[in-house]
Amino acid sequence: MNSDSARPLEVGRPAVTSAGLAWFWLSLGGIAMGMIRYDGALIWLGVVAFVVLIVARWWACRNLLGLEIHRRRPARVFAGELFEVTLRILCTEKEGWFSLRTGCAIEIRDCLFSKNQSIRMREGAANGEWLEGKTAVRWFRRGRVRQTGVSLRSVFPLGLFEVRATGSLVDESLPVDGGMLVYPQPFLPSVLKRSLELERFDLGARHGIEPEPGEEFRGVREYRSGDAVKAIHWPATARTGALMVREWDPPAPRPARYGLIVHTWEEGGGRLLRPERWEWMLRIAAGIVAYCRENGIGLWYAEEIGEESVVSLRSPEACSFGKTLERLAMLHRQKSSDIERLKSIVEKQTRACDRVFVLSDVPLSLWQEVIDPGSAATARQVTCLDTESVAPARTRPTFLTRNKAS
Repeated sequence: MNSDSARPLEVGRPAVTSAGLAWFWLSLGGIAMGMIRYDGALIWLGVVAFVVLIVARWWACRNLLGLEIHRRRPARVFAGELFEVTLRILCTEKEGWFSLRTGCAIEIRDCLFSKNQSIRMREGAANGEWLEGKTAVRWFRRGRVRQTGVSLRSVFPLGLFEVRATGSLVDESLPVDGGMLVYPQPFLPSVLKRSLELERFDLGARHGIEPEPGEEFRGVREYRSGDAVKAIHWPATARTGALMVREWDPPAPRPARYGLIVHTWEEGGGRLLRPERWEWMLRIAAGIVAYCRENGIGLWYAEEIGEESVVSLRSPEACSFGKTLERLAMLHRQKSSDIERLKSIVEKQTRACDRVFVLSDVPLSLWQEVIDPGSAATARQVTCLDTESVAPARTRPTFLTRNKAS
């Protein structure tokens, strides 16, 4: 978007501040007192103060004229995480016989800012000059963000009058990406994260206190019968609440691929929908995707939402992990009624993936037995997750899981 497409700001009428009101009555009082006392100096002082008030009002009107606001921000962010927003002010006022710097001592509030957040510009700009300010922002709603609203506030000069302006800014990234994309904030339940971390290590690794020549420390795992007591890693034991032992040697190969299935299938109807459960489900799905991306694990994502065709994405071969996160960011809930299609997705993923996560905002008790993967040609481990016990106002959600292995 170029500057030619920007609409000028709508500048309101100056409103006198409490300081301006006091200035007005002091100037009138000085003139009146001088006339009563026949004191020319006092009259002259009151007149000068009144003239200053008039000039301040005229200047206050001009301070926000001819300004154009441009925004720079990231193309993609995670909900709830800080990102930087840069606002640039361009002075487009035409040169004349008498030109003043505009945009002095103004306060700018972008629609992306929180309630009490703003950027303050101290110095003004002459015609064709740029001013720039930066701040860190959080945005909590997933999806596309195309808002371009902006408001300005100025009490320049002297703080005697307040002027406000509203309008739209120029988002310099809009033509490229269609708006900032906000991914769901990744979240992994502690039990699930611990399970994934332990799964990355070979259970048959040697354990002990000191490595043998050529060996390296690889991590810790849960205590098993037969492990030496001296091999217990006490700091990890204190953190996890379970006995953990040291392991040596390089880590074993990571899992080749995980499967992730998101669905909304439930038998019957009439259940009260809980939007917070839907959002928590997307956060968990994003957490699994982020974990796979950070650890170099391939991911096969599929969804069964509504009556649409099945969406299937494989990372990183056919597309990037960003495509999966983008799908989660833009996903809207629709009730699914095709159980056979869901079973087919589960069966395909259990054949191709080392581990499959089946995730829904529908209570686990209503669907876990229906998608039993026992009929798959090669049964794999399946983990079923739901958000039935979510209570955002009081505690973290708890998750019910079921593991089936051949």
